Amino acid sequence: MRMTHSLFSLLAGGTACLFASMAPAAIVSYQISGADNTAKRAPTSVDSNVSASSIVNGAGMSTSGTLFKEFPSSSGDYIIVNRSNYISGVSTEAEAVTAATFYRITLTPNLSVTMTLQTLNFDTLWYNADPSATMFVRSDAGGDNFSTNLGSYDVTTNTRTPRSINLSASAVDFSGTTAPISFRFYMYSTIHANNNTAGLDNIELIGVVPEPASMGLVLIGGAGLLLRRRRA
Repeated sequence: MRMTHSLFSLLAGGTACLFASMAPAAIVSYQISGADNTAKRAPTSVDSNVSASSIVNGAGMSTSGTLFKEFPSSSGDYIIVNRSNYISGVSTEAEAVTAATFYRITLTPNLSVTMTLQTLNFDTLWYNADPSATMFVRSDAGGDNFSTNLGSYDVTTNTRTPRSINLSASAVDFSGTTAPISFRFYMYSTIHANNNTAGLDNIELIGVVPEPASMGLVLIGGAGLLLRRRRA
């Protein structure tokens, strides 16, 4: 029993040291590009040790209303917006959750890969007139099941506003997971006029994803140290 406990302690310590020694880097990014009604939902870049979904509409988001708009006009810079009637009758956080007015992304570590997420970055802006919307972000990490707000933002300007969420300081656990993690970007507004909508762009997740070979070295090293202790 003592030997098993010692092995787990060594492996846990080795894994912690490995994560601490690795510099955080972008694991996945989504930079919207393309013309109106073109499905530019796929990630722009993805770490080779994970897979990432395209941007998916929640059930309350009109698929036909989702556009990829060049904004500002002729800028060559695009955003994803849903300007049909996604905010109709959705005026509170609780209503947004019930109506499923969100965009979702999902990251899945490859087999035998452990993933730690540290920062979520993205841009918001208001598309068209009468700015007044709220965007809030939730995740299913650590069994939270989209219950906790990681961040909530008033979207009141038609200029891109960078947002950043420190996932390491969150009440939700994003460390050392081998399970898929999803994020939902919910939206609601008290203004329901057509074409009034919040835009989303430049989504980026930063964290640490050790190579499977590195984790293997931790296991071998832990077993070797344990063997030396037993011989001593």
